[in-house]
Amino acid sequence: MTNIKNCIHVYSLTNSFIDFVIIPYDYQNIDNAKSIVSEAYDSYWSDTEASDMTMADWIALKLNENSIDFDLYFNEGNGESMNEY
Repeated sequence: MTNIKNCIHVYSLTNSFIDFVIIPYDYQNIDNAKSIVSEAYDSYWSDTEASDMTMADWIALKLNENSIDFDLYFNEGNGESMNEY
């Protein structure tokens, strides 16, 4: 059996610590979740509230504020980005 799941991969080409995947529980709203993640990623660099948080914590906060339930998984592999697989 094969299950197709949508996910949002957040990574940076210049910072290997920013490399994680978000899997929203409600796949019908994946576009809404992608939009929130994109906005949170962009605001992370300029919002003073984000200065004491990791990128993953900031994005998780923004998803929770918008009532998006999700799982978040970090790349804990061999140092290569999940983007390379």
